[in-house]
Amino acid sequence: MSKASVLSHEWLSPGILLLQCDIPWNASLIDMIKKDEYKRDYKVIHSNTNTKWHKRSGVDYHITYLDQSNPFHLHYDKKIAQIFTESLAIYNQPFKAPGCIINKDYGYNILHYITGGDYPWHFDGYGSNTEVVGGMNLNSNFEGGIFEFNQFPIKITPKTGQLLLFPSGVTYEHRSTRIVSGDKFVLRARLGIK
Repeated sequence: MSKASVLSHEWLSPGILLLQCDIPWNASLIDMIKKDEYKRDYKVIHSNTNTKWHKRSGVDYHITYLDQSNPFHLHYDKKIAQIFTESLAIYNQPFKAPGCIINKDYGYNILHYITGGDYPWHFDGYGSNTEVVGGMNLNSNFEGGIFEFNQFPIKITPKTGQLLLFPSGVTYEHRSTRIVSGDKFVLRARLGIK
């Protein structure tokens, strides 16, 4: 059996779970992203001028899918899947409802925030809490990029290996504040209900 990836966890509010994960591979993954080697199908740059949904700036999406068809990415896919499997087992414990699973139709993506980049207030679902969002910080050597919820008095200073799980609906509107200096890398997944 492989070593557990989740080191600790804490419920911050109903539905909001913060976990600390062991990710010794994060530096090599970030290096691949910086070299533009870690992408499957496409990469989209969001800025104030080319998106009508949110006024985002300095956010670079590296889109990845969990079909595991590319051996080049299989190493990371397995490690990421293990983290989400362990985390979801913890997340599902307090609930009697059906558990959450990795939504393979969506997969996961990596957000790269550059200096000056932010992600304004938004929610990830379509007004319901039928999905769970997972966001894991791949690094912490930057200033700014605080994660906040609009309707909860919760502000999270990013730490490497920190994973946050919460429902995707409008009640859990959130944002990432502006990056003052450095680059912030976040691995993000949407998790469906089985």
